[in-house]
Amino acid sequence: MKVIKALQVSTEEISMHTAMFLNEMCSDKRNRRVTYDRNNWLMKINSGEKIPKTWPKDLAALIQHAVSRGCNWIIIDTGDNITDKLPNAKQKRSRSQWQ
Repeated sequence: MKVIKALQVSTEEISMHTAMFLNEMCSDKRNRRVTYDRNNWLMKINSGEKIPKTWPKDLAALIQHAVSRGCNWIIIDTGDNITDKLPNAKQKRSRSQWQ
């Protein structure tokens, strides 16, 4: 049995552009990194991998933050609360972006 460490954040921590990017990744048959269910995205991260420059900046910041905390996964959850402890905390978006 293996225990993993995950960073769980609210969908409100990412932009709508990033949400669309994650959805596109999920629809790509070659994707083995991101999955989605009715409530959240689950993303596998590897500390040694470089983040492609074409990926959204808020997603890159979340990945870097998770890696710095020793996490193997990021869970982006529709039911989670916003926090001010993330790298992009000063750029919070309102709930209305998701409605």
